[in-house]
Amino acid sequence: MRSSPIPLLLVVVASNFMTSCRHSSQGAPEPAPSRGQPASSAAGAPLTANPPQATPRPTSKQGCDACGGQWAVHGIEQVEGCICRTKDGGKACRDGTECEGSCLVKDDAKFETVEPGPPPRGHYVGRCADYDTTFGCNRMIPNGVRAKGPLAVEEAAKTFCVD
Repeated sequence: MRSSPIPLLLVVVASNFMTSCRHSSQGAPEPAPSRGQPASSAAGAPLTANPPQATPRPTSKQGCDACGGQWAVHGIEQVEGCICRTKDGGKACRDGTECEGSCLVKDDAKFETVEPGPPPRGHYVGRCADYDTTFGCNRMIPNGVRAKGPLAVEEAAKTFCVD
């Protein structure tokens, strides 16, 4: 009897999604992070994320401990792996390029108005993520956003969802 190609297709799609997505938050442990490519905004447009790190992700608990990381199951790929702690976690950021991981925008983030508008235009002050990948849905400041000049509040940060 021949098996259905659907389960295999789901595995391939999930695997491709995991390798094409990117992640990192402060305070309480953030949703676990993972390296990869950028996710999409809520509108579906691709967002620029930080380039992959030069150092490969550790593949053992000992290597993970060495980077100050969390060795656990992260995301939907039910396999233990490592997310490494960033050196700049908690630092203020205004562009995704300023962080090792992501530049996260929390609900209480300051919006610096440069042009009063209407609508007011400016930039968010985010915080660099504690880990190199952040899972879940988070508002982030994409790479290169400052080069676009002052933006309206809804354009200055985008939502990334990483499973």
